[in-house]
Amino acid sequence: MYQRALISAFVCLAGAAQMASAAQVNPRTPVTVQGSTTPTLQQILDGLVVSGPAINANNSSGIQLWDNTSGPMTAQIVADFTGKSQAVKFGIYDADAPGAGVLLLNDNMKPSDIASVLFNDDASISVKGGKGGKKGKGFDGPFGFFAKVPTHSNTDLPFLFTEADLNGGQVFAKVFQGNGLTSLQFPGLAPGLFLTSQFLIAFETNNDGQFNDLIVSVSGLAVPEPALGLLLGLSLAALHARRARSA
Repeated sequence: MYQRALISAFVCLAGAAQMASAAQVNPRTPVTVQGSTTPTLQQILDGLVVSGPAINANNSSGIQLWDNTSGPMTAQIVADFTGKSQAVKFGIYDADAPGAGVLLLNDNMKPSDIASVLFNDDASISVKGGKGGKKGKGFDGPFGFFAKVPTHSNTDLPFLFTEADLNGGQVFAKVFQGNGLTSLQFPGLAPGLFLTSQFLIAFETNNDGQFNDLIVSVSGLAVPEPALGLLLGLSLAALHARRARSA
């Protein structure tokens, strides 16, 4: 069944490339990884949604940092259109020491290749699965994530952080938080609820501003209180503005 779903997705993508107008990815067809045709971010998100509210590619959460919960964190790559030659990697870093990050995944991994991160009581982390066998120190939170990509000259591997300030103010990652209502299906895996402790991170690695290159799912996380308060404040301000306009 998985093979049939992959073939179906490839056919949809190939057909979209030949049509004059942009075709929509079937919402019930899992997105394929390592595809040769790159759909838009909205098409990728639509392809992950099985049921429930859609995920709006233009309505990212603005979250840049996270805190751990009492259990392990998991990470997996769910869509990859970076191209094998780029050798993109995904990792985690402590906000106080972004240069001491730990790699979790390679871009050629399947969604079933899951990295599990344990947050230890000595402010270290242990990584199982994924690249595996790694341990990082100084992870007392909050923390962010990064994509590590080659430059055009292939002589350096710059980091694209979820924190815009670390990118010189440029945004290279859009974050979408689960709502507990939408059901997602990653390639080869059973569908399940997109929980509020789960996030999709869409990285921009090709400098085209589309954020459709690398989509990673991270689960078992919390949003730091200041960020949560800011988001709540913005929501209340927007609600007050709508009421004022309608008065």
